[in-house]
Amino acid sequence: MVPAVGYLLYFYTYSTFEGRMVFMEDLYVSPSYRQQGIGRALVKALCEEALSKGCCRFDFNVLDWNEPSIRFYKNLGAVNMTSAHNWNLYRLSLDDMRKVAQS
Repeated sequence: MVPAVGYLLYFYTYSTFEGRMVFMEDLYVSPSYRQQGIGRALVKALCEEALSKGCCRFDFNVLDWNEPSIRFYKNLGAVNMTSAHNWNLYRLSLDDMRKVAQS
């Protein structure tokens, strides 16, 4: 039996500007298996899947302190939308959602 050494979690969503897209929620490769092409292979597989489903875009978030991941994604051709296009991520917490729902 081969052990699981990584995973990629994603879901499909929709862009009103461009149509169907995929959002990568998480990519993880066990530290002892990094630098072996596993992360790239997982992202490649998702790109192939997304293209076969007619997706026009692949979005994800990366924390600004995570330099190794930023380098990895830039190597793949990813663009930081905050610095390039001024798209800012906003969030309503659970408590804030409750406040809005009750207002």
